[in-house]
Amino acid sequence: MKSLKIFQPVLIKSFSDEFGITRDEKIKLPASSGESFSPVLNGDELSEAEQKGYRTGVGKLLYLSRWSRPDILNIT
Repeated sequence: MKSLKIFQPVLIKSFSDEFGITRDEKIKLPASSGESFSPVLNGDELSEAEQKGYRTGVGKLLYLSRWSRPDILNIT
């Protein structure tokens, strides 16, 4: 049986470098399971730089999950 494995080590490395995440590190999520979002109160807003970083990270993960890492779509 022939197979093809597609991976993008450069993109994965750039993600881990940019966000300081290592393979064995557990990531703390901003909310617990089943928790609802609430309106942002004054002083709790993200800065423009934080918003850009968040959008960059989400974009990279969406690209990876679509084209080479479908295993990250269903986290357990």
